[in-house]
Amino acid sequence: MPEIFLYAAMAFMVSAEVVLWGVVKYHRKKFQWLICPEDKLPVFDETLIKKYFENSFDPELGWLRRPNDQGTDETLGGRTTFTLDDNARRTNPGFEALDSDIAVFGDSFAFCRMVEDDQTWPHYMSTISGKAVQNFGAGNYGVDQAILAFVPDTMARIHAYWKHYFEYGNILAFKPRFTLRDGALELHQPAIRSPENYRDLKAALPEIQKLDQFYRSKFLRDIIKFPYLLSIARRPARHAPILWHLTWGTIRARWYEGYLKAVAIVLRENARVNTRLYRDPQAQELLRTLILRFRDRCIAADITPFFLILPQPADMERDQSGKTYYEDFFSAMKEHVDLLDMTDQIAAWQEDKDVFVHGPLGPHINPTGNMLIAKHLLNHLTVSRHDVATA
Repeated sequence: MPEIFLYAAMAFMVSAEVVLWGVVKYHRKKFQWLICPEDKLPVFDETLIKKYFENSFDPELGWLRRPNDQGTDETLGGRTTFTLDDNARRTNPGFEALDSDIAVFGDSFAFCRMVEDDQTWPHYMSTISGKAVQNFGAGNYGVDQAILAFVPDTMARIHAYWKHYFEYGNILAFKPRFTLRDGALELHQPAIRSPENYRDLKAALPEIQKLDQFYRSKFLRDIIKFPYLLSIARRPARHAPILWHLTWGTIRARWYEGYLKAVAIVLRENARVNTRLYRDPQAQELLRTLILRFRDRCIAADITPFFLILPQPADMERDQSGKTYYEDFFSAMKEHVDLLDMTDQIAAWQEDKDVFVHGPLGPHINPTGNMLIAKHLLNHLTVSRHDVATA
């Protein structure tokens, strides 16, 4: 009799491995955050590389939008479009010909993905104030590339060197990386400087992995491989619900709904990574040094710097003390820079109305939220500038 149970257990495990192999193989075609051993050294399509170098590649920053570029974003509410002008700024309808003394830099929350050109918070600032606001935001940038408005996830971005190790599937994106040596910033240029570098990537991987801590702390841990049951058991809080949402969404013919729920799990996992970094003194010092570097360079150029923190939904979760994982850091930075953390305000708005738009890129601020941000920011800037003038 015991042999029967043994054979049954073995048959179950073999069947489970076959099923999981098929499920993972099926879903990873559409869900880039499911990674397997072959993702350690992806195959680079020559056509894709050529397109990337023509449309996005920058040898110093990693990637950069081109003048007069345009594109579309898919959202739950439909498709939105964005356009750039001759200077690679996001189009600001009705204010193209006006001079401006305000420039916005930062990530996709500065650029305002997933809304139209006339629904961004820099455009609403222009509409309310009557003054043109230039929008130089660029998706996925961290504070070592550009800054003004950025998400708390910028902490992880400044520690990334190959985006693929943190944002799985983003295999073309290599960025510069700053490290601290004896308290001074040391710049490491992007590992990819020409199309040929992709073909020689294997030789460069040891140095890339050395400079990108997420290779060992995150990427390797999230690889799903045989035996699949063991891989899932090692990361049950991540792998199990992701596979469940994707599979159940497919079965119910609601794949996109399952996709968004799986993305939400990924974003919560990323927030936990950032939580650890914001508690790490060395990580704090790197971000602090980069912010002060930008401040000093602005002041030297007779420019007044201002810093705006815009959270994603996963960032607004509170710990037992009632604080977000990054609140103490940015609160302390207010002693050195003019900074506004919008977390409390956006959380309050979110209680009454949804201020986020949802899609494959993850949640971004919707038109309603962008209008509220513009009004709140203009009011804050008016008050703070008045305080400085009367001090």
